[in-house]
Amino acid sequence: MSSTDDPFATSALSETSKPQSHSEDPQFPSIPGYQIEVVLGRGGMGRVYRGRDRRLGRSVAIKCLVDSGDPQLLRRFEEEAKAASRLQHPNIAQLYEFQSQTEPAYLVMELVNGGTLADYIAKRPLEGKLAAKILSTIARAIGYAHQNDIVHRDLKPSNILIGGEESDAERGGGKEFDLSRIRITDFGLAKKISGDANLTRTGEIVGTANYMSPEQATGIVSRIGPASDIYSMGAVLYELLTGRPPFVAPDSVQTLMMLLTEEPVLPSTLVANVPFDLQTICIKCLEKKPARRYSSAFDLADDLDRYCRNEPIHARPISVIHRSWKWAKRRPWQAAAIGLLCTLAVGSSIGLFTIQRAQQDTKKANQELIHSNNSLASAKKETEEALDLTQVALTKIVNRVRDELVDIPRAIELRLQTAQDSVTLNRELLRLRPNNFDTMQELAKALEFYRLSEWLSGDRERSNKLFAELSKHLDECCTLFPEDVYFVTERIKLKMESVSSLEPAEQAKAEKEIQSQMDRILELHPEDPWVHRVASTVATHWVDKAVVVGDIETVYRYAKERVEHSRKYLLFSGENTKPDAGKWLIKGLAFLSTVQMKRNDFESMQSTIDETQSTMDSIEWDKADPMYFSTSARLHELRGYLALGTNDPSAAIEHYKKGVEILAELNLEFPDEVSTENSLAQLELQLASVLYRSDRLEEAKSHIQRVESNVQSALRKRPEDYLANHIRKQIEQLKGLLEDK
Repeated sequence: MSSTDDPFATSALSETSKPQSHSEDPQFPSIPGYQIEVVLGRGGMGRVYRGRDRRLGRSVAIKCLVDSGDPQLLRRFEEEAKAASRLQHPNIAQLYEFQSQTEPAYLVMELVNGGTLADYIAKRPLEGKLAAKILSTIARAIGYAHQNDIVHRDLKPSNILIGGEESDAERGGGKEFDLSRIRITDFGLAKKISGDANLTRTGEIVGTANYMSPEQATGIVSRIGPASDIYSMGAVLYELLTGRPPFVAPDSVQTLMMLLTEEPVLPSTLVANVPFDLQTICIKCLEKKPARRYSSAFDLADDLDRYCRNEPIHARPISVIHRSWKWAKRRPWQAAAIGLLCTLAVGSSIGLFTIQRAQQDTKKANQELIHSNNSLASAKKETEEALDLTQVALTKIVNRVRDELVDIPRAIELRLQTAQDSVTLNRELLRLRPNNFDTMQELAKALEFYRLSEWLSGDRERSNKLFAELSKHLDECCTLFPEDVYFVTERIKLKMESVSSLEPAEQAKAEKEIQSQMDRILELHPEDPWVHRVASTVATHWVDKAVVVGDIETVYRYAKERVEHSRKYLLFSGENTKPDAGKWLIKGLAFLSTVQMKRNDFESMQSTIDETQSTMDSIEWDKADPMYFSTSARLHELRGYLALGTNDPSAAIEHYKKGVEILAELNLEFPDEVSTENSLAQLELQLASVLYRSDRLEEAKSHIQRVESNVQSALRKRPEDYLANHIRKQIEQLKGLLEDK
């Protein structure tokens, strides 16, 4: 599911390690005709080495299978070799030799000296046309693979190599990026379009969660085809434009849940200057249904080329109805569905046994005791207590072990059985005590878990039936408890989820009803924090609709409403939930500031950033949390940007200095944190650049010297660090400018 599921490192064809002699590692295998020099990648089932072809004198990448006796693994290894052997393309890493009858089995491939596309972008967005040209090159290479009956199934930045060294002219914009440096590699999960039925079993999920298509996530092999690679290329384009994949979660299982049930945030929401046409191309690739994506990789490449030539693209923006299905912002409880495991089934059995035992004891007491009324009352109390204890035990089990299924391979069947057991038990509990509030609530949660598990398994029909049952159950709950926050807000969220499937007229009617219910529960519970959190998600729905049609004023209106409800969520939250509420507000404020920037309302934008800072200072955060410091530094950087935008370089310098000071302290506290070290160097170099432009040359030189010292230290520890090497080049450029002055 992740890159570690493939036995070979994803960047294995890229030379990034310091060579060592064969004698230094007795574990190196003996490969006839080749001298192995260094390990490039390790996995649970395989190794990748850099070697030298003794006959031709060239460096190569050698993949070796650790266990050649595993038929399934050997079959996949052979399929990779067959796939690579059929593909002779300048942007696909070439296969030189393959042997499966030796021990170990191995294949020899082109060694690409350089890094990966993941290294190149380093979590920072690329300029639009550069991103489009890179992906167009990738798409044409993948289109060639599709023509040759091959689907890659694991396209991602770390499987796309960038050969050679990047020139200063390229990075500085003085020379176009050399597209011939691109190589696609790692066809270990490749599938023949016309067959390959036995290589991957139904239910086995292969690929990398952040980049795989929804049909791959279901594990249904027959649905995987060229459109799956088009989705993955859309995910790569998304990362090129925003610096992150479309879906990011703490683990791969939660990422798959987001992939199957949510729509990606529009790239322009994360990065304000993403071109609209490029965003349209990206979102078309990321459609959940394969038929809605580009019909071929070449069609995708053609549209990207049209964008680069400033011609009209063929892709059209997605409809309001399709965009409104936003599970991510409406279903924060979904991650809990992944956390069910088999101990819940055990706990369920114990709970039912306790109930049955209590009922037997009650019957025996009625028969044996003379004072039946007292005995019945006592037995009833014991039964109710047993039911209560069962309900509490179930909840504790779920909360305690919710993440353990993440580490269980192929857990779909186990998750389904566990979810079904949970629903069965809660139905039985509700039969024993009808209309009980707690049991009705737990049954609602269990139904939600079950339907999401069925959705993840690919059984849409069963998931839809459970959706209908849950909807009916929540209607009954709201009839019995019409003013309860949980039932009403859950009902609102469920209706928000289904509104996208309606025709426009019915959709408008449903949205009006949702807003009416939201207004009513707000009136009944004006100080309930969860009500305001749900209200903020409803406001986000209106924001999304307005974004799709480009109505910036409506976007602004509802972005402000979203922030207002987020403020009340924080205001009314208890101490335990204030950190989450504060982060929720900060997220809304960040989006609002982006909208204000689009409206050229820099004064309001600065006020919003100030409120973000104030919110950070007011909530109870762990001040040792690195996120607190890095976010504070980021806010100073943003204020510096605003100051430059309003022609106030002195204020920009002060904000940059404060940001540098915060990151320097954080770097001392966490000296091994690479991202902090590089962020510090980047921000201080930016500070030096502004000082230079302000003719404060001595200060600029002082900061450049400090950055240079830090970067040299980083490169001693990590000589192949791409970002540190890039910063070193920028230092040299700035030093040259200072010398000229």
